[in-house]
Order: sequence, then structure tokens, then C-alpha cells
Amino acid sequence: MEQLCSVFPLYNSITLKKIPLPYHVFEQKYIQMMNDSFLTNQRVAVIPPRGTDFNNRICIAGIPMLLQKYDDGRMDVVITGVEKVRLVEQTQTYPYMQYKYEKIFENEKVTLKEDLSLLRELLWSEISKQPHFETQKAQLRKILQDPESIINYTTLLLVRNIQEREKLMVINSFDAKVKTLIDTLAPKRYDLSPFLHPIIMDDHP
Repeated sequence: MEQLCSVFPLYNSITLKKIPLPYHVFEQKYIQMMNDSFLTNQRVAVIPPRGTDFNNRICIAGIPMLLQKYDDGRMDVVITGVEKVRLVEQTQTYPYMQYKYEKIFENEKVTLKEDLSLLRELLWSEISKQPHFETQKAQLRKILQDPESIINYTTLLLVRNIQEREKLMVINSFDAKVKTLIDTLAPKRYDLSPFLHPIIMDDHP
């Protein structure tokens, strides 16, 4: 069975693994794309466009879930990234773009545990400022025991530039992502001095 992925091009968003992101879909071709995905379980990848050809682009293919559908056809959906892929051959251009893809496997080993824990503390400090934090605290603690979730939520919430997010996403080593995030965040935006004695990953903030 062919592995197919639809492309949802957006300039300021990108699918990341394990992170559900909301979208309001109003263009007819993308409404059809979502409806087709609901029927066939076909993956959808949100990726910033660079020209019109997505061949050989690396992205995260996700699963869309319908939240609300309006009388005029518009819909609110959530797309959660599930697998990293390379788009290898365009199979459809109309009404929306579709590609065959090959799955990419990452080195998930983490040896930079202190740096990962530092990122976790920095991320926890940031998300604790968000609305509804108190009601989601227990769930967030559980999520932030997973190295991939720490990496990807840090990328989403603390890396503002979409090009930098995409560069992080395409890296195939968790350790390399952690190092890149530290290098990206520390000198540019954040004083990491309060986090220089990171906690053990199994402890709670």
C-alpha cells in the first residue's frame, strides 16, 4: 500500500511530533483535503512553502481530528504529528497537493541529560505563565517526562522563527536537537542562570 501524505502549506506553522495544533480551515480545497483525510486516515503535513515544489522536503506527517464543522463548510481541526517523513514523489496537484513519502527514523538516544533537564525547567517556567496552567499541571508534568515532547514543545513555544523551527525539526538526533536548542536559546533570549542546577527528569517541578 502506498504511503501518501497531503500537504497543507502555511507560512507560519509546522507540524511537530506528539503536539496537537489547532487550525481553522476555510479554503475549499483544504476543506476537501481534511474531509478526505477523515475518510481514509491519510496523513496531513503542515509545512512552510518554499516555492511550489515540495519534493524531497522533510516534514512531520500528522493525523487531523475534527473539532467543529460550520454550516458553510468551514471547520476547526487539530493536527497531531505522528511520523517524520521525506516527500519523494508528487501524485496529485489538484485540488490539493499530495505526495508519496518515505519514513525517516531518528536516533532517540539522549546522553545530554543535564541539558535536556535544563530545557525542561526552562519550558516549565514558560508554560506556567500560560492561561489554564493550573488545571493542566498534572498532564503537563506527565508530558514533560518524555524527551521528544520536551524537545518539540520547546521548539514550538520558545523558538519564534519558523525557519529555525524547521531546521530543528529536520535534525535526526535527539542529542543534536537538544544541543541546538541550548545554543539557540541561551545567547539570544534567555538567562539560563536560574536553571544551572537542573533537576532529575523523574522529579516534578
